[in-house]
Amino acid sequence: MVIIEINNRITKIILVSLVIISLASTQITLSSSIEASNEKISEYTHSVLLEACTGSTCPPCAIASEVIHDVYSSGSYDFYYVSLVWNENSYAEQRLREYRVTGIPDYVFDGGYDRYVGASGIPSNYISRLNSCGSRSVADINLDMDVIWQENSKIEVNIDIKNNKDFTYKGELRVYVTEIESRWNTYSGKPYHFAMIGNYAIYKNLNIPAKDDVQYSNNWDGKTYGLSNLASDNIMVIAAVYRSTTNHVDKVVGLKPTTSSPPNVPDKPTGSTSGDIGTEYSFSTSTTDPENDRVYYQWNWGDKISEWIGPLTSGEIVTAKHTWPSGGSYAIKVRSKDENGATSDYSEPLNIDIAGSRLKIGLTSGGFGKLCTEIINTGNVDAENIEWNISVKGGFLNRIDINSKGKIDNLLVDGKKSICIDKPIRGFGKIEISITANADGIGQETATIFGRIFLFYVIITP
Repeated sequence: MVIIEINNRITKIILVSLVIISLASTQITLSSSIEASNEKISEYTHSVLLEACTGSTCPPCAIASEVIHDVYSSGSYDFYYVSLVWNENSYAEQRLREYRVTGIPDYVFDGGYDRYVGASGIPSNYISRLNSCGSRSVADINLDMDVIWQENSKIEVNIDIKNNKDFTYKGELRVYVTEIESRWNTYSGKPYHFAMIGNYAIYKNLNIPAKDDVQYSNNWDGKTYGLSNLASDNIMVIAAVYRSTTNHVDKVVGLKPTTSSPPNVPDKPTGSTSGDIGTEYSFSTSTTDPENDRVYYQWNWGDKISEWIGPLTSGEIVTAKHTWPSGGSYAIKVRSKDENGATSDYSEPLNIDIAGSRLKIGLTSGGFGKLCTEIINTGNVDAENIEWNISVKGGFLNRIDINSKGKIDNLLVDGKKSICIDKPIRGFGKIEISITANADGIGQETATIFGRIFLFYVIITP
């Protein structure tokens, strides 16, 4: 057992596995171990975030640090990690307090979806947790970032988060600035990797309305934290979005700073301004890059955001196609980035009106023995033959498993209809509520909501 003192508070560092080996002789060859460990699942639902709670005076932390960096360097697993070296950075120490860390190394996967406390030279102890996190369901949001290096250890960080669902997304955004090879060494004398330096570049609570997006920008200055000797090629900025109901990570992205100037803002898209559900329409735009770099384009269609398209020659016209599954008014805009990752602002939007109905799942409420929600037609055509389903699962020992379904013959434009479960609901504990609705000519709309039940009383979690 190792005892350390954190601001006059004694914390016991419990070694989960006894390692009777001197650090001088821990020359672990890990490549074959990684290959022999758990196979990566075919495709992760998202990049996983690992927050490594660690300290430079902790002997077992050195073993864990070396193993996880070899797993990362193998390139076989889709994850980013941040080393939170508590005794070197007070902001990292604060993050340990938030996680209520009582022993290090403590590796927090995806905001606490899984954790591993203790040192291990066995890669599978980490890889199995990466695979578990990589297979879980995450919220349908987009997270985009660009990072621009400025002189004198300053970094400009720009964030864009898009909520693709028909209900508000609540959570928080944390943007770490890390050194790829840290100035701080582990107990064994080897450098940490991706160690958090200074404070967050951006830290925000999120409350993003349905189908909306938010932007944040900040100039992070290393000199504020006594860091005046930073090297642009040794910096990785890692942004993560945590869902408020679970604190688990839904999206993470990491980028090195670029010294390139971004392309000019693309021209306003050209194309149709009205259309029908299920019909494909084409739109065009172009831009130029001040350094004549090749250019990529990303389209925001109002209901979803495209992958990056390109590269194309500076000034070349790009054409993209899109189909809307639901009626309504949509703002189409586009942005560009160069080969170095420098990203422009979005263009002026082109509005298109798609004729058709569009369903939205509205306010969900509980109470004594009841659970209700609203189906809303936000399109511009009446909706017909709406089929809906409410599923409630969870509770103590997962004993609650209720499904109610029904049909709404017609729902006028801007109309709404209250629907409720038609079966008794009772129990104790946390519940997960899944709501689906679809109508003729409309894709299925879904919402997942969390709550608690106390015998007969249902409370919806904010």
